[in-house]
Amino acid sequence: MNFLSELDSTTQIAGYETFGYLQNPFPIRDEVHPEIYVERPELENLRQHLLSFLSEEHPGGFWAMEGSRGIGKSNFLQHLDLELQKAHGRLKYTVHQYIPSRLVAPQQLIEKIIQAIGEEIFYELLKNQPTLPASSNGTDLYRFFRKYPEQQNLEESVRFLRRWMSGHQTYAHEREKYNIWSKERMPPAVAFPYLRTIVDCLDSVGLLKKIILLLDEFEEVQLLKLPLRSEYIQALKGLINTFNWKGLFIIIAGQEGSFSTIGEQYTSLSDRWQRVSLLPISSGIEAIKLANAYKTFAHQAYLQQRRGEKEKPELSPSDIEIKAIYGDVCSERGSVRISQRDVLHKLYQWVEERVSMI
Repeated sequence: MNFLSELDSTTQIAGYETFGYLQNPFPIRDEVHPEIYVERPELENLRQHLLSFLSEEHPGGFWAMEGSRGIGKSNFLQHLDLELQKAHGRLKYTVHQYIPSRLVAPQQLIEKIIQAIGEEIFYELLKNQPTLPASSNGTDLYRFFRKYPEQQNLEESVRFLRRWMSGHQTYAHEREKYNIWSKERMPPAVAFPYLRTIVDCLDSVGLLKKIILLLDEFEEVQLLKLPLRSEYIQALKGLINTFNWKGLFIIIAGQEGSFSTIGEQYTSLSDRWQRVSLLPISSGIEAIKLANAYKTFAHQAYLQQRRGEKEKPELSPSDIEIKAIYGDVCSERGSVRISQRDVLHKLYQWVEERVSMI
């Protein structure tokens, strides 16, 4: 039970029901509803590239998606994350990971990939005892794969491999058990080639072919101190170069200007990405399309819970009211370059004001 559940107002809930909703259909500022997404024509090339990557033997991709604050970058990435979760059963041999903000340590980049692959897939890999390529001879990874079959506990070997690959602390007795010569932690520069070897092994035994990474708020990398920023960028570049378009698709989202600034500082990274810009809401018609997506979703939830209720012919706010609200936002901002967040916040306030009058 919610600790403060008794504060919920029956009158307020009834007010929402008057409009055909169980609650305000629009998100408060900075809240994201990943279930709701309005198609963005400017992202069509990215969408087609990702579809090709998922549906056939197509090279991976590296996309930089930029846009002003509140324009819908997080909404797109979180919606894509949700769609990939729903399609998990159909997308064989594919894993993905959504990362909501900057990584404060470069090794966390590979840690997130290890998490995405998951313990079960690593277990199946070790159970199959794959043969590593000759290029791995003489490495700690090669020695681990030669040694682990001698251990009694396969689950323990899986847990160690994942910790070790993620750059976590390891201890002398563990490394001795698996004939590992290096010390304590594995740096990203070593981990990425090992990861590529492991993914190739997973591919060879039919366990994994493709990895998708969705990185949000890339502009925050600029807030890192220069040594850590450079280390992070080098790690990201190392990951991309190691996979070299095979089986890896990355989308990073950031505010306008961040890709220009970082791209100028690290041209070897910006040479690899394709840039696309999210566009603002530029007309009342676009505002109506956005608002109606949220209204319809909320009304369907209402009908599902209130079985027997008839669908309302027109939901509030009406198209005319939405146009007026959009006009108010334009007047307040003094611009026609309006973000999704501005429009949705104004719509949220409109509903709250109407409900309070009931």
